[in-house]
Amino acid sequence: VLNVNDPPVGSVVIAGTPVQGQTLTASNDLTDADGMGTVSYRWQESSDGARWVDVGAAGAGQYALSRADVGSQLRVVASYVDGQGTAESVTSMPTAVVSWLNSSPTLVYPVAAQVTQEGATWLLKLPGDTFSDADIPFGDHLSYAAALDGSGGLPAWLSFDPASGQFSGTPAGSDV
Repeated sequence: VLNVNDPPVGSVVIAGTPVQGQTLTASNDLTDADGMGTVSYRWQESSDGARWVDVGAAGAGQYALSRADVGSQLRVVASYVDGQGTAESVTSMPTAVVSWLNSSPTLVYPVAAQVTQEGATWLLKLPGDTFSDADIPFGDHLSYAAALDGSGGLPAWLSFDPASGQFSGTPAGSDV
């Protein structure tokens, strides 16, 4: 009597949210009439949903999403050798496209305390690299606004141009 391979039955699923910094977890409910071997997982990534490339540690049931995964989909392939010696594999459905986790801008070059005199025109232009944002390569951009800490606005004598990053104004005697 010739043995005929029985294909696996069941599915492989990915749990977790496809967002940078999160961890995805693979699980399965596979059965095989020929007997189940030890299941190992192989994570794959695709930027177009057609070509898949292996990523992460072979055999791992979890995958930590990093900035490199942003913009791609992931899937996992569960593989084992059944009781009759046949290599079997089942592939999960792909995740949604991995999104980035917005990082807050960081101050790179602090601005020193400023001093001016009554009636003197005061100017301060922020250098373009005063702040940095790790999300810029992913379509984020910096925009600027200015306010006094706790008051919500600038003094009447002081203005800020967000396009140029420049403060300017002439304080009166009561402003200094």
